[in-house]
Amino acid sequence: MHEASQIQAQWLLLLPLLPLIGFAVNGGAVLLGRSLPEKRAAAIACSLVLGSALLATAAFLRVLGADEPIHLVADGWHWIAAGRLDLPILLVVDRLSGLFIMVICWIGLLIHIYSAGYMHGDPGFGRFFAYLNLFMFSMLVLVLGGSLPILFVGWEGVGLCSYLLIGFWYEHLPNAQAGKKAFVVNRIGDFGFLLGMFVLFWAAWKAGAPSLEIQSLSQFIDEISVQSVTLLGVPVRLPTLAAFLLFIGACGKSAQIPLYVWLPDAMAGPTPVSALIHAATMVTAGVYLTARLHFVYAASPVVMTIVACVGAATALMAATIALVQNDIKKVLAYSTVSQLGFMFLGVGAGAPAAGVFHVYTHAFFKACLFLGSGSVMHALANNTDVRIMGGLRKKMPHTWLTFGIATIAIAGVPGFSGFFSKDEILWKVWSSHTLFVPPIVPGHEALTHLLPPLLWSVACVAAFCTAFYMGRVFLLTFHGKSRTPHDIEHHIHESPASMTGVLWTLAIGSILAGYVGVPHFLGGHNRIEGWLGAVLGAVHGEESATIVHEGSAEALLAGLSSLIGIGGLALAWFFYIAKPEIPGKIAGAFQSTYRVLSNKYYVDEFYEAVFVTPVRKFSEAALWKVADVQLIDGLVRGAGRASQAVGRAFARIENGFASSYAAAMLLGAVLVAGYLALR
Repeated sequence: MHEASQIQAQWLLLLPLLPLIGFAVNGGAVLLGRSLPEKRAAAIACSLVLGSALLATAAFLRVLGADEPIHLVADGWHWIAAGRLDLPILLVVDRLSGLFIMVICWIGLLIHIYSAGYMHGDPGFGRFFAYLNLFMFSMLVLVLGGSLPILFVGWEGVGLCSYLLIGFWYEHLPNAQAGKKAFVVNRIGDFGFLLGMFVLFWAAWKAGAPSLEIQSLSQFIDEISVQSVTLLGVPVRLPTLAAFLLFIGACGKSAQIPLYVWLPDAMAGPTPVSALIHAATMVTAGVYLTARLHFVYAASPVVMTIVACVGAATALMAATIALVQNDIKKVLAYSTVSQLGFMFLGVGAGAPAAGVFHVYTHAFFKACLFLGSGSVMHALANNTDVRIMGGLRKKMPHTWLTFGIATIAIAGVPGFSGFFSKDEILWKVWSSHTLFVPPIVPGHEALTHLLPPLLWSVACVAAFCTAFYMGRVFLLTFHGKSRTPHDIEHHIHESPASMTGVLWTLAIGSILAGYVGVPHFLGGHNRIEGWLGAVLGAVHGEESATIVHEGSAEALLAGLSSLIGIGGLALAWFFYIAKPEIPGKIAGAFQSTYRVLSNKYYVDEFYEAVFVTPVRKFSEAALWKVADVQLIDGLVRGAGRASQAVGRAFARIENGFASSYAAAMLLGAVLVAGYLALR
């Protein structure tokens, strides 16, 4: 990895502050009970995000035009100064964060513009845009943070905003419950993040460099790598422990097994929220964290392998669940979980640049798909069940065509952006030399050699499922005969230009975004991989960073992955257009399997039985009936009874008779005199 030079750029502080101003203006108006008119609220929110997007572009062009990697640095005030720890407000733009802020700002701006039309007439219009601006501020702080505590501030900020946005229509109880579920599950992951950060600081302290700045930690990783701690009698190196704990945080934020359960329920929020959270921003934060701390994971091959295995398992599990879902937004939600699994698979296989490349392309086609589903809902009175859709192609031509382009892109059809990034991940997994099974596992050498083709096979099955279920949703929604109830059908119309214009912009990106990573066997140079590689470096030595691109092997695998994508779409067409009776017959023949997939492997029920119900019963029995009712309420009531007793005692003395008072004074005088005499 090249040593990057630092260039002061104090204007970077404005980049996250602009949307924060928008939050203050719109949010302040809401708190004062004087919400701004819709046009003014949307104009303020969108214009400030546009300002951030322009600043992000300026920063990105600066790092893009440099021959060698550079860091644009903005120093604020000193936030934490205790002992040897001096932690300033530090924002950094390098090639990795520069790419992320471009995606966040420009995709976020498009979603803001789309929301102006989608949320028209909603009584919480101003509050919605205040939350959107706060989310943008938090996400920018997350990716710009030059230290782990600053990153964590943004990390918690997006968690708060996801809670507010998912439960935006909190008057409907399931929406509020979905927001609470997202909040609680993410707190579990955040606890792992905190522990991992503390372990890294402890390791840096022992190495004589107490710091939480990311650049400083990367410089002392060799000293940190030799340190270890004994857990349950087993020596564990500190980078391994830190990487594993940080990955728990990443699993929570990026919805990986076992902490993925919050994301499908997050569909309770307005559709623009789904696009903002699930496309390019919050859910990719875990991928960003893992890539940003690549030097920590590079020191732990075991954790890298865990990351790859969890990613592959999540990609397949979520893809199989999506096969049978009938809610269009739920299908896209599980699709996001699956695509995030692909990203982690790439990062875990020693190719963080490939994982980040898929983050970049996924932002376009998944945002287009979510906003396209929002356009459909806008026309169908917010109905999301694909079983009552069909035949929308002629009535909604712009939505149909843009949704179709994004569907082809996510399926991995050659020529579209998803093909380039997904194929790169598959190739990196197949040719990986970084996956490692520790010697404590029987047959570890054979398993180590078996892992790359095994994970590649799992990813290919997940890719086929992706093409099939996206083809299914597209065809059931836009093709075939209309199944829409008559009272809704006559209201169906194309969305306004503010929405379809955004859809076309994202659809064009779904085609063109991948051409920055044309692979070597097609005559390209995969510029994005080389460009990011200068920052991310080799994950497990030079061998993994310079994997030889065997043209014929890579071309063969790319051809196979292309057939998988095309085959999945073709099978969907055969099942739902040519022979629409087949899916029902298959579901009837495999009722048990269909039931398991429809109920999402009963994971939510398992969590409810094993974790939620016991905690709730313990809280009711111990914390409420004992601690609250008996202890706390008992103390309060006891204090009241004691006060009453004292009052009654004094009431007997303060009876209003002068003779009683005189006797009491005489008795007191005698007692005092007796005491003095005895002294």
